[in-house]
Amino acid sequence: MCAGHRHRGPTCWRAPDDLVSEVWLAELARLLPELRDRYPDLPVPSTDEALGHSRLFEAVARLLQGWAARRPLVLFLDDMQWADTATLDLLLYLAQSLAAQPAPILLLLNLRTGADPFSDPQPTWLLALKRTRIALTTLVLTPLTKEETQHFVQAFVWAEQQPEAGNTSSTDGCPDSGGPSTFREVLAAFADWLYVQTRGHPFYLTETLRELLEREIIVPSFQQNGTWGLVLRSGVLEQTPAGELIPASVRELIRSQLGQLTPPAWSLLVAGAVLGEGLTFEQLSRVAQLEEETGLQALEELLRAGLLCEGNLAEEAQALDGYSFPGEMMREGVYQEAGATRQRLVQRRVSLVRQDEVEDDQGEQTRLPHRAPLDGHAPAETRKRQGRRVVAPAASRGRRGMRWALAPDACGVLSRQPGTSIGEKTLLAAWEEDAAAQAASASPRSPPRRPA
Repeated sequence: MCAGHRHRGPTCWRAPDDLVSEVWLAELARLLPELRDRYPDLPVPSTDEALGHSRLFEAVARLLQGWAARRPLVLFLDDMQWADTATLDLLLYLAQSLAAQPAPILLLLNLRTGADPFSDPQPTWLLALKRTRIALTTLVLTPLTKEETQHFVQAFVWAEQQPEAGNTSSTDGCPDSGGPSTFREVLAAFADWLYVQTRGHPFYLTETLRELLEREIIVPSFQQNGTWGLVLRSGVLEQTPAGELIPASVRELIRSQLGQLTPPAWSLLVAGAVLGEGLTFEQLSRVAQLEEETGLQALEELLRAGLLCEGNLAEEAQALDGYSFPGEMMREGVYQEAGATRQRLVQRRVSLVRQDEVEDDQGEQTRLPHRAPLDGHAPAETRKRQGRRVVAPAASRGRRGMRWALAPDACGVLSRQPGTSIGEKTLLAAWEEDAAAQAASASPRSPPRRPA
């Protein structure tokens, strides 16, 4: 607010005594010390802290009402989820003042819901704001749908592109496509890829497009008709891992959100990042090694923060609750923030949990499946086991000859026993070798090919 006052500068303070008296100017000088340079004879403001806040709030209200008397005023405050208690108190005072003395002032507040540093007072503050009886309209802004993302991308001025000569893959970046695609198909596939990465989050979407421009994956081109258009270099996009395309601004936002998590919630989130898709509460808790109640509290924390989303996973006649990340970009960001050591540790836990699930169902499946992919990116397959949904590992990309055996110890707990094909190597060493071999394919690539 102070920055807005300073921006208006000469026109705003040309005759401030026409708006408020010197008594209130003295209070405003606490926010804008430069007022005393122009009016050195202003009285000293109150030194009583409690009274001083009330007088300062009244001075701001009188100033806004003075401006609104000259012309209608719009006061827009963004990112209110970061507002401190003093700012919330000031806005509540303004609302009460406008309810008592109506003026042509529109207070436009942008508030992101979720778990933030100052989220605790928000529910009480919003309730108090409604009780002021000021005309209040709430608009819930949801992420773009897949169709809206398509329209958003198509609204740009794109240059018509011809398939590259000698290209053995389609222009949408998918190898073995059987022939070149039209430009409309390329653009549609690109929009689908953007939606998978961002789930329609406007900030993620715009920042990703800006990142693609900076990396010259999207480039402006001067056309023969004398106009400019955008060109999508789908081949470059295909060769760039999606994990490298997370914009720095998005990465910083994700990092700030992760920094607010409790240790159990962080462990549960990393477990989900490694598991990938088809997340269930049981799997998340077992991989994160959390007790049921602790895991439930961690899950609720992640849902409140918007770092995980609830979803219904239908399997035959059953509809079971499942969870997913709000976009592949979020999952990839969490996975990278976990670090290599934690990634390997959680990957081993994922494999053991899935092996235990198989052992519990020996009567239905006679052989162990291949191990889960190390990178957590491959889509999960599903199978039915004892009336509940289980995510089975995707086809193994590791050594086919490796075998694991699970044997109960003296306490009846299943422990790992190396198979004959492992030799003298430990399981950790085997995991590290596979992780190194699969590092090149750890990140998803370009947009998926659209079905014909």
